[in-house]
Amino acid sequence: MKKIFQLLVLLAAVLASHSAISAQQTRRIHRVADSVRVKALPFPLQQLVELYARTGNKKYLNLSQRFYHKAVMKPLAEGRGKIIEGLHANMQIPKVIGAARFYELVGRPSEKKVAEVFRDEVVHHHTYVNGGK
Repeated sequence: MKKIFQLLVLLAAVLASHSAISAQQTRRIHRVADSVRVKALPFPLQQLVELYARTGNKKYLNLSQRFYHKAVMKPLAEGRGKIIEGLHANMQIPKVIGAARFYELVGRPSEKKVAEVFRDEVVHHHTYVNGGK
């Protein structure tokens, strides 16, 4: 998992270093991803926000928004947690972590709402504990 993380950070850095090219390429990815309920690339938002945190370079922050999965994040920001029903949690967690980190760094209230609604929905409606004595 650590190698995958490092590879994604490297990919994000390469994309961001070619900002003119990546903006055009990520527009296509963005359009396709928003038309699909389950996004195949959950990590770029989180990784690019983290790159911004570490470097202070706003191009990473701007580029991160191209990986903002509106089909999932917008309903969460509006307080509609039921949107995660039927979605694989591991694909959503990096998106929500990215949103929470974005909130920490920039202070956009909608990102805080995404994290709060997701957490409440998972904790109160999607957690199962199998136990014993």
